[in-house]
Order: sequence, then C-alpha cells, then structure tokens
Amino acid sequence: MTWSHVQFGQANNFSTVTSQPITISAVGSGNIVTGTVEVFSGSTLSSVTDDKSNSYTVVPNDLGNGYYAFYSTGLITNGPTTITANFTSSPGVFLTVDEWAPPASTTAIALDGHVYDASFVASPTDITGTAITTASSGDLVLSYSESNASIAGAGWTATSGGTSFIVSEFQVQSAAGSIAAAWNEVNAYKLATFALAATGGTTVTGDGNAAGVGAASAAGASTVAAAGSASGTGSASAQGRDASAPSGGWTGGGWVVQPERKRKKPKVEPVEPVAAKSAPVVQPAPVVKAQIVQPPEEDEDEDEEIMRYILGML
Repeated sequence: MTWSHVQFGQANNFSTVTSQPITISAVGSGNIVTGTVEVFSGSTLSSVTDDKSNSYTVVPNDLGNGYYAFYSTGLITNGPTTITANFTSSPGVFLTVDEWAPPASTTAIALDGHVYDASFVASPTDITGTAITTASSGDLVLSYSESNASIAGAGWTATSGGTSFIVSEFQVQSAAGSIAAAWNEVNAYKLATFALAATGGTTVTGDGNAAGVGAASAAGASTVAAAGSASGTGSASAQGRDASAPSGGWTGGGWVVQPERKRKKPKVEPVEPVAAKSAPVVQPAPVVKAQIVQPPEEDEDEDEEIMRYILGML
C-alpha cells in the first residue's frame, strides 16, 4: 500500500488560551489529517475541529502529560483550511498537523495500535520507543516527538523538523507485527506513536490498552468494534457473513472482516413449449345398408302341372 505525505503545518503559542487554530492549504479530497497537540499546567484536550465540520479522533493518552495525537475520523472531501485544537485553559500550546493521501480505493481508516512514551535524557541520545503490534499490513505508522532537535531514525522518514517544538516521522509497514519508533539525538522528550490502517469500506473502532499494544483493522463492508485485552493483545476466531458474525477472525486484537461475496444467480435456460397433443380421431363405424331379400319368383309352369294333377284325380 502507498501512503503519500502532502503537507505539514505547525503553530506554537506561549499565551494563555483555550483553543489554537492552524491554517494550512486546503486538504485534498479523499485525504486524511493527523497531528499532535501539547498543552500545559494540567490542561486537557477536549476536541479537534476544522472549518468544514469534519470529525477527528483523539488517541487516548493514559500518561496524563498533556500530550495528544489525533487523526481525522474519515476521509476528508470538503477542503478544510483551518484545524483547531480545543482544550481547557493552558499557558501555552504546541500544535502540529500533517496531511496524507491514503492508498487508492481506501474508503475508511482505523487505529491499529498506539503508545505514548515520556523520558528525560541529559544529553542528545538515540532512542527507541515502546513497540506497538499492528494487525494489518501496509499501515501508516507515525511518531511525533516533542523535541525539536530530534532526527528521524533508520528506516523512518521525517515530515518536519528544526522549526517546530514537535517533529514527526513515518514509515509504511510492509507486514503486520511489532514496530517501534526510532529517533536520533533526543533530549527530554515525549513520543506519540500510532498506526493507521486503510480499509476498503469498513469503519472499525478499537485499540490496544494503555501501553498501546493492540490493534483493530478491517476490510469489507460491515461495521464492528474491537478492543485490546489487558495486555493489549489477544486472539480469537469467528466466522460469519455480516456484522453480527463477521467473516475472518481476531488478529492482533482487532476484527478482520472479509467482504461478503455475491452469489451468481443460476442461468435458467428457456424451456420450449410442448405442443398439446390432439385427441385421436375416432372414425365412425361403416354404415351397413340392409339388403332387401326378394322372395324367389314362383315357377308358373310347375303350378299349372300341379293343377292338372289335381283335376285329373277328380
């Protein structure tokens, strides 16, 4: 799968505010937006919005350190130019956003694992973040470092650096499995690392535990929800043909849903009509004409002889 980085934007504000906008070029149709925001003094991020009313998902952070990653919940089609982080009052804020073009035919995206790290090192040090485990190949894996001196590690590509307090790197993971962010020359830092899976028509919600190990991914046409186990991993299996019993199974903590196959209708050959058989014609019995039998003609000569005989005896 191919993911393309489109643009990067940043906004740093050291005033006390309750929201922070950032202006970027209009987001391309079918693309997504990701980013991070850092707030201070116990402030918490409440939402991320834009000027075209698109929805954004905040990646949960159980560390409570005011550092949050987010991504657009669906594909963006209406070209927003202003992304705004909304939070409780903070004496400063760092906001970073990136725009991405997902693989062709993508219709939805899903969170496929996440983790937050925080540490302090006295001098620039190369670090490896906590690994996450993804369930889908071809994921876009992102890591945002709150340390403007950070340099993308081996195998990772930087999207920003130098001028922002938050810099980012990415990698397209060829095969599902364990992956950890790598950064070079890091001082005190906070890291937000998460993976996004592109899907072809399914909206899936779900994620691993506080450690970010776990995943949810899907491909198909059902809507399901998933959550990682206590350790953020787990396995199970299921078979089915719709959202109540999705086809596929559990892998890495998330549903993998196969699209329903359409059955071809059997081809019905036309049936030739059967001609009705006519009833046999019964020929009437031949009419036998009665023959008139004529009585034999009397022999007159014989009669005369008989009369003479009778008269002669008298």
